[in-house]
Amino acid sequence: MLCDTIIKKAVIVDGTGAASFIADVAICQGRIQAIGQLDGYDAKHVNKLTMVGSDGLPNDPSPHPRLWGAFPRVLGQYCREEQLFSLEEAVHKMTGMSANRYKLKDRGEIKIGAFADLVLFDPDTIKDTATFQNPISIAKGIENVFVNGQLTYSNGNVSGKRKGVFLFRNNTHQNN
Repeated sequence: MLCDTIIKKAVIVDGTGAASFIADVAICQGRIQAIGQLDGYDAKHVNKLTMVGSDGLPNDPSPHPRLWGAFPRVLGQYCREEQLFSLEEAVHKMTGMSANRYKLKDRGEIKIGAFADLVLFDPDTIKDTATFQNPISIAKGIENVFVNGQLTYSNGNVSGKRKGVFLFRNNTHQNN
């Protein structure tokens, strides 16, 4: 069965509200499908309509490794190594599908008139390197990053240009 949501390390409470144990929970078609240690379950049972994203906090001095590694993990491990879905499908889940679902006009696609938010990477070498011991670690295989058309990262060097903007649904942000 394909799952819509995987909750990792959830605190499971008993009927009184007291914490009982910690486990992963798989939710499929609105119902709990599995409870326990679900290593690998999340990727192998991801619904075709599931987006890829991260809720890592960029200003956290000790962030979760997913802040630096969520997208490279999907591209390197799940696409290239485990071949759970195609590179095109993974990129769509990270870009166009998200932009469409959140109604971010002219984002998430490479087309004339769209904002140039681009990550150029080597599909043969992309790999997440962040760990809990070293959570701020640049992924391997990312060559260049353009944000709103400006080069902000190139071959391991951050330019210092902060060209990202807050995006509103249904609006096209005008670059300044």
